[in-house]
Amino acid sequence: PSLIVANTYRYDEHSAGLAIPGEPYRSVEEVEAFKRDRDPISLYRAVLLEEGIGEKSLAAIEGEVAEAVKQAVEFALASPMPRPETLPDYMFNSPLVNNYSAAADLGRN
Repeated sequence: PSLIVANTYRYDEHSAGLAIPGEPYRSVEEVEAFKRDRDPISLYRAVLLEEGIGEKSLAAIEGEVAEAVKQAVEFALASPMPRPETLPDYMFNSPLVNNYSAAADLGRN
């Protein structure tokens, strides 16, 4: 077993495509420095290479992941749009959904 702590970094604004006019959220230099020195995926990849996992094996894994993501996107695009009233069903962990629904019902009375 292993534990991976992958603290991450937000490169852009909170909402993609909704750039705020003026100064960018992060400077190009800051983003590039993070990617170069602290990106957990790049750092873990380097560790795997040091441990003897070959570039060919990593490329195969990356290819499998890319294919899985592609299939998930295709599935999502081919699926019907969810009904708006189901939104709370997917907002919180299961135990909270029931609490959220109960709170929403109280507000309607």
